[in-house]
Amino acid sequence: MVIVDRIENDIVICEDNGTYINIPKKNIFGNLREGAVLTKTTDSYTVNEDQTELRKKEIFQKQNKLFSD
Repeated sequence: MVIVDRIENDIVICEDNGTYINIPKKNIFGNLREGAVLTKTTDSYTVNEDQTELRKKEIFQKQNKLFSD
C-alpha cells in the first residue's frame, strides 16, 4: 500500500511498505493529500478514495480506543 506522507513542491514523498519513495506530483491523479492511499497504474498513480476513507476510519477508531478510558 502506497501512502502519501507529505508533499514538497512538485514531489510527493510516499511510504511503500516501510520504504520511502519520491513520486513526481504530475504522475498522481485524483484528490492528492497527506494520508491518501495510492493505487499504481501502468505509469502513474491514482488516489484510491475508498481505501483512503477506510484507513482514516481505522485510525480514528484506534485513537478513540486509546483515549476512551
